Amino acid sequence: MTAARVTAVLVVLVALSLPAPAAARSRFCTQGDTCIAVSRRDGVIRLAIGTSPLAGRRYRLCVTAPDKSRTCRRFRLIAGPVDGIAGSSVRWSRHFPRKGPGKYFARWALGDGSKFLPALDFRLRS
Repeated sequence: MTAARVTAVLVVLVALSLPAPAAARSRFCTQGDTCIAVSRRDGVIRLAIGTSPLAGRRYRLCVTAPDKSRTCRRFRLIAGPVDGIAGSSVRWSRHFPRKGPGKYFARWALGDGSKFLPALDFRLRS
């Protein structure tokens, strides 16, 4: 495994453990093997997912802005340093449009045609 992949997975694990922004729901884990989180550190909002053996597969991440517009992107899960763990963490501001202050909602779906996991939210101030 390359150093970049190990770093990416470690970022996911750290993001899942960081203090979350003021949000109604900032973390969620299924009864199975998938956890999602929204975290903020030094003003940077990260959207992270960690799951079991789906390395190399893609997931869909959609963010709904306060104006109700929705932007979806696809990202790849990266194999972790421990067998059977895969993850990804994206910087919100690099992949999704800023639509002003207010509450944003993030939703993840694994694979094609999967149902979305429950929405997590975060707030932006002006």
